[in-house]
Amino acid sequence: MGDVLAVLLTSFSLQTIFGLLGGFLGGTYAMLLDQKYVKTVKCILVILSGFAGGALADYLYDVRGISSVMGLGLVGAVAGVPVGFGMEAIRLFAPKWFDKLLAKLGNKYINKIGE
Repeated sequence: MGDVLAVLLTSFSLQTIFGLLGGFLGGTYAMLLDQKYVKTVKCILVILSGFAGGALADYLYDVRGISSVMGLGLVGAVAGVPVGFGMEAIRLFAPKWFDKLLAKLGNKYINKIGE
């Protein structure tokens, strides 16, 4: 565990790590409000929310020069909430495609977990 933490701390800036954490928190908040999906889909969306928060924080830090750790964590949380609700938007606009996607993803990940 110590090696993983060391790699994370040397690979990412502190601002990006706080953006990742903010994205995870924002996605978790969105998933707690929406109880329609199975745990596998919720986990995938929380991970995507973290990535979105981290990517936005990294962009703002590297390109725009914003270096506030707490500010970028808050921006990451704000970015994570819509990603967490993204499946709901897809389901509203394309319900048949959503059902196929959910079945395909669910079976794929269940088979990988079972192996």
